[in-house]
Amino acid sequence: MNILIVGGDLAGITAFHWIRKIDPLSKVTLLCDTDFPGYIRGLLPEIALGKLEPSFSMIYPKSFLEHVGRARIIRIRNLSEVSVDNGRITVAGEEYSEDWDKILVSTGVRAIEIPEKIVEKNRKVYPLERVEEALLLSEKIQELDTSADIGVLGSFYGLDIAYKLACMGFTVELFFNGSRRVLDDDMFKILKKFLPSKLLFKKIDWSRVMDKKIIIVRGSVKPLIPRIRGLSIGKLGGIRVDNHMKAAQNIFAAGSVTECLDEKTGISFTHLSDNLSILQGVVSALNIEGFNYRVKRIFPLYETPLGERVIFSAGFTSENLAEKGRNIVVARHHFYINDVTNRGNREDVFIKVIADRVTRVIYGVQTICGKEYIHGLHQILTFMANNLFVDDAVLIPPLYIPHLTRLIDPFKATCWGIWRKLLKT
Repeated sequence: MNILIVGGDLAGITAFHWIRKIDPLSKVTLLCDTDFPGYIRGLLPEIALGKLEPSFSMIYPKSFLEHVGRARIIRIRNLSEVSVDNGRITVAGEEYSEDWDKILVSTGVRAIEIPEKIVEKNRKVYPLERVEEALLLSEKIQELDTSADIGVLGSFYGLDIAYKLACMGFTVELFFNGSRRVLDDDMFKILKKFLPSKLLFKKIDWSRVMDKKIIIVRGSVKPLIPRIRGLSIGKLGGIRVDNHMKAAQNIFAAGSVTECLDEKTGISFTHLSDNLSILQGVVSALNIEGFNYRVKRIFPLYETPLGERVIFSAGFTSENLAEKGRNIVVARHHFYINDVTNRGNREDVFIKVIADRVTRVIYGVQTICGKEYIHGLHQILTFMANNLFVDDAVLIPPLYIPHLTRLIDPFKATCWGIWRKLLKT
């Protein structure tokens, strides 16, 4: 086959690698707007703060893609200028004529446009969605002293860079616009107890934003859509795909450019998750190669480390579900687990499970935990991805190994709490 991948984000490069695992013969052309194709979005704050070399943010080295994977990489300036029609690629007036058997769109996202009045008054606006942007921000941060006020636009998706800057001594205001909530209010209040005092949460107010020394646009983003005939754009601005990652005849899409529908709730969503991008990349590669693989269930994911803690959310918040009229039941618990690797020091695990009151399907799980509970997050993903119910958590026995694991897992125990509530009613 002759395969075209438009965009070089994590999903596209993951798909390319899996195409090559299955198919060593097909010709693959990669159009990308970065010198670091396949970068991991979650590592961009580390690059911006000078703690990580850009090349280490890539899932595979560029030389590996070209010389081992034999990808033809065409570097372009702007993916929104790409037009594909009847086998012809047009990029900023330059045309490439070929017959494409399959196309994968993996263009990712771009920072949302800032109102003109802010750009005129304060031109120090720094997007943070690509490696090149992280390098520009790194130069600016090195020039600042800790008295500088910094504004971050991005809601929860700007929390990673906002937290790190606050830990360095900067006063940081993280602006929320009311969308992209990943935690319920009660879990959000718990989270704020663990954050630096110099990190403040504010509702977005453009007059207040204008007063900042610099503005970082991290999570307030929109999908970057190329001009390809046949694509269907959803109400959130992403490319609509099914559970095969198919967008149209012989056209697939993967990563943050996609807009997915959760069949359990009827909620459409876009995402900024590296984990979901990898999943969608693998699935799209299998289906490009004709395996007809269908994801059992796909749902929003949010994950970010904050110091020694991890903030994790899978699925939907109570607010999302209430808007859809879902009858839900919730349970929230606080556990202490022993850190075996740190001489038995105690770690906190805050966990909340949201389920349907009638069917008992698990709609969402929110967790604030230490790194010792990472294995538990994997179990949560497994449960939700396989459409398991609260009853399944009750019936499946926990894995218990003396001195290594607890007999009662926080996730299972919280599901037991929901089960008891439903038993009473």
